[in-house]
Amino acid sequence: EVANQKVTIDGQGHEFKGSVQINGKSDYNKATTVFENINFVSEDASALVNGDSFIYCGTLNGNTQVRYPDNIIVKNCTFTATGNTAVGVKVWSLDHGQLVIEGGKADGVHSLLQVTSSQGANILVDGVEVVNAKNGISLGNAGNTAIKNSTISTAEYGIRANGDSNAADLTIENSTITATQPVIVRKLTKAGYVLNIDAATTLNTAEKYAVVFTKGSDDAAYVLPEVEF
Repeated sequence: EVANQKVTIDGQGHEFKGSVQINGKSDYNKATTVFENINFVSEDASALVNGDSFIYCGTLNGNTQVRYPDNIIVKNCTFTATGNTAVGVKVWSLDHGQLVIEGGKADGVHSLLQVTSSQGANILVDGVEVVNAKNGISLGNAGNTAIKNSTISTAEYGIRANGDSNAADLTIENSTITATQPVIVRKLTKAGYVLNIDAATTLNTAEKYAVVFTKGSDDAAYVLPEVEF
């Protein structure tokens, strides 16, 4: 990234059989990186950056100075893979600014988005489609997140969020999620954790619960949330 500059990479709808690493330089200097109209394709996730990601930001080969970008925007990009091992966008650290994924489609991936340590950023996923995937969106220690106008169809979880002490609010609007666990909030230890799912959202599952809360990992015992009406 370049301090105080917005850099746009426009693929103009062309296919790109490769991957990109974002170097945030850990400097917090109001940089913005935009990817748009790129059709990412891979049949071998191990050949991608970090061994699994089309777009990646985080520590690589022990270099911690590539972390902490300012703003990342992904617009109308597709991610096509085989074997359910590739991740569309993987962000290890984003402590301010925003992460936006708008439009586009992920097909055959492990997941569209994985966020690990980005509790200071605002995250928006709007108008995406995820099909033939293992999972949809994973939010670990993420900032305030909104998922809107999207269709997610996966084998395991659709949206997974951490509910620990660092957790921020999660909002899901006008979306359809079909999965074994459409929505799961794990590590639920934060008092007052807020999950908002609007009436225009449809959650489809063959299991007993469409929304699951646990205090441990994904397969830990379910807990009843505190609900206000």
